[in-house]
Amino acid sequence: MIHAVRLVSVTLVVALVAATADARNIYVDNQNGSDGNNGSAAEIETRVSGPVQTIRRALKLAVRADTIVLRNTGEPYAEVLNLVGGQHSGFPTEPFTIVGNGAVLSGVATVPSDGWQRQRDGLWRLSLTRKGTYRFFRDGLPVAEHVFASRDWSPAELPLDHWTSHRGAVLFHFDDRQTPITESWTYAAAELGISLVDVRHVRIVDLQIVGFRVDGVNADNNCNDVVLESVMLHNNGHAGLSIGGTSQVSVINSQITDNGRHSILITERGGLRLEDCELNGVEPTVEPVVVP
Repeated sequence: MIHAVRLVSVTLVVALVAATADARNIYVDNQNGSDGNNGSAAEIETRVSGPVQTIRRALKLAVRADTIVLRNTGEPYAEVLNLVGGQHSGFPTEPFTIVGNGAVLSGVATVPSDGWQRQRDGLWRLSLTRKGTYRFFRDGLPVAEHVFASRDWSPAELPLDHWTSHRGAVLFHFDDRQTPITESWTYAAAELGISLVDVRHVRIVDLQIVGFRVDGVNADNNCNDVVLESVMLHNNGHAGLSIGGTSQVSVINSQITDNGRHSILITERGGLRLEDCELNGVEPTVEPVVVP
């Protein structure tokens, strides 16, 4: 029996070494790449050897412990990413990694011009298909939300250059001379920036995640050893980071600011480690565990 245990141990070590030896870089370039490429090179080398165009394609090509390297082209990556299970996991000494190089993952879309309705005295009403949490941007800059302390308020009390949810729509207060229909408006449209489900040993570094309707990053079920390093999670509608189930997440040298309801939300038995992070005074929200 002792010899059998030793044989199994040696087999596992050999398998681990072989798997980590196969780990590779997959390159992504949203301006010059093509999803017909194999992602094996940062520059186009042959008909198929070069960067892919989307992170989604890189995730399909990826295997355990790979590294996805984004080129920061100055144009946001308008994508929703799903990392699930062993394919998008790594090893304790060689994590599955996304290197952002300062690129932006964005969930914004253009506000439909026919959604605006003029009310009175500088008030405008905007109707969107999806209800819930919102974030709005004028010329790429966030517009402040105003949350009333009670339900007993009048639209006339809405401060200038602010918005608030109102009866299934959104109410804005502008200067009387302002016409939003003629301006460049975007809003947080896509639901989640990065969804992590049942992954192990994952590292996401140097990436901005902005403008998602719910969460910038959501780690659910049983994620373990997830590290966010030098990331910026801002202007997402619900939370910059949400941790649920038994997931364990470390956040290092990062900024999680100006999100709608929470900087970080921890539910169920989720765990968080913070190191050298800027939360702009909004401490993580920990919801109590409900015991049936």
